[in-house]
Amino acid sequence: DFLKDLQDAAGVDILGETTVNNISYHAGFQHDGLTGLLNFPAFYQIHGSFCQYHLGGELGNYHLQGAFTPQLPDLRNMSAVIDFQQDSGLYSNLDLLGNFVDNHDEFARIGYYCDQDSYRIKNAMAALMF
Repeated sequence: DFLKDLQDAAGVDILGETTVNNISYHAGFQHDGLTGLLNFPAFYQIHGSFCQYHLGGELGNYHLQGAFTPQLPDLRNMSAVIDFQQDSGLYSNLDLLGNFVDNHDEFARIGYYCDQDSYRIKNAMAALMF
């Protein structure tokens, strides 16, 4: 109730932060008070999509930090998350999902994840424009 009351009192869209990867749980916050959310489910796919840093678990299980691997970057997992967000009907407003590639609260920064490779970093940042 607090988030809904806060959202109603503010009179503007609020972009909230829910650092979870469970998409249905994440989407529930748009129905329970906040109109906007930082898009953590997509964020958790950035590292493996543009860099050679892969998190230690499957979708929804990222309690392991991950490691650099010989596995090449692959956009398919990020695409699957975004497609599911678009097609599932779980979110009340996809336009109010805030996409990002770097977060000070996470284990490391995009420069670390991409091993300071400026081309990979720039490609990850360009993905925000789509």
